[in-house]
Amino acid sequence: MRNACLQAIFGFLLFIGAAASAHAQRPPSADKVFQLTVAQGAEGALVLNRTIAPGNYLYRDKIRVTGPQGAPVVVHTPAGEMKDDPSFGETEVYHRQVQATVAAKSLSDRSSIECPFRGVPSRASATRR
Repeated sequence: MRNACLQAIFGFLLFIGAAASAHAQRPPSADKVFQLTVAQGAEGALVLNRTIAPGNYLYRDKIRVTGPQGAPVVVHTPAGEMKDDPSFGETEVYHRQVQATVAAKSLSDRSSIECPFRGVPSRASATRR
């Protein structure tokens, strides 16, 4: 009986350890890897700052700003670094951070916007809105 109890306890501890290890190995969410902050710029422009976690990159041509019902809004981004990406071939990407700007005139009739993006976190790709 004592051996059965010890085996049950040992099995339970192994299960808990395996579950904790699996949880610790999950990659962080895209919102943590590609953090967005928004500020008001000169002349009412909207400045979108993305901080990109080390070891990750964000595709320049996948940065979008949309208004209600998905209507596109003009967004200005700086040149990125060229990368031969396994999924998209030669493309521009950003590491560490990027700042995009939306002119005030592009926002005049918009009550809300969305900023979808696509980037590559280490070990997994992410698409978020």
